Amino acid sequence: LFIAGENDSVLTPETNSHNAMACTNLTEKSLPTGHWMAMEKPLETNKLILDWLNLNYRKV
Repeated sequence: LFIAGENDSVLTPETNSHNAMACTNLTEKSLPTGHWMAMEKPLETNKLILDWLNLNYRKV
């Protein structure tokens, strides 16, 4: 799981474009945040993580 901040000035869409080549079975999501999405939108970040875990592993 890779969660991108849509307004991230550090990890831009251009720098993230190679993620799928490096990671098999990559799931990419984004949030309307900067670089620190867990601080800016903690509930939304946690939901994305938990949803992904529940989809790919045992129920959390």
